[in-house]
Amino acid sequence: MTPTPSPLPAAPPIHISIDWDSFVPDLIVGLFTGLVVGAILAWTQSRAAQKRERREIELRWEALRPRVGALLLDPWDRRVMGSTLAEFARRTDNLRELIKDVPLGSWAEVLDSDELRDLHELSKAAAELHGAAPRFDGFLRHSISRYLVEDTLKADLAEWQAAHRAAELVQPYAVRALFAPTPSQQLNRHRLDIRQDSPVVQDLLAHPPVTYKEVLAMVERAEKHYAACTRIVDAAMTRFWYH
Repeated sequence: MTPTPSPLPAAPPIHISIDWDSFVPDLIVGLFTGLVVGAILAWTQSRAAQKRERREIELRWEALRPRVGALLLDPWDRRVMGSTLAEFARRTDNLRELIKDVPLGSWAEVLDSDELRDLHELSKAAAELHGAAPRFDGFLRHSISRYLVEDTLKADLAEWQAAHRAAELVQPYAVRALFAPTPSQQLNRHRLDIRQDSPVVQDLLAHPPVTYKEVLAMVERAEKHYAACTRIVDAAMTRFWYH
């Protein structure tokens, strides 16, 4: 007869005991530790990202700064104003084109740079003046034409056309007289054309176009920010330009 195998002994029962008294405190400690570690990691990554962003902006500004400074070497003030206000405003076209896609405001915040803040304000002021100047020039030319026409109600087309042609000749002197920075700028008046002292120019000084005060404020604001931006022009660039 074949012997019958003995049955395997039964495994002893496993009893799982949970200490519910310490479970909740341990869970709280674990969650708190995880939050602290996560916050530290997030802060570290954020700081690293900020440093990378700052360094990238510094490099981009270092590359752009000399080009901005070179354009600022060209004087932009009313002593070299053109025959119209629009021509004067266009002197900043190259600069505005250079920085038009540059986020100057955010760069200024990241680098805490007064240079970038001033450049940002100049770009806004110059754009504002650029937009308003043609409107002022139109009002000025119309004001001169009305003065030159003897009777605006009876004048025919030919008379108005002649007045507009004459206004184009007078306009540069009216612009110069209206926007002279100070009375002292009008010294050596004998060097100016006699039209500077003409009745039409004197009348415009007494009764400037309706937009005059508006655009004068724009000119002064743009000049103020331009003057502040000249710090971007360093001594080396100045020596190169003038020697």
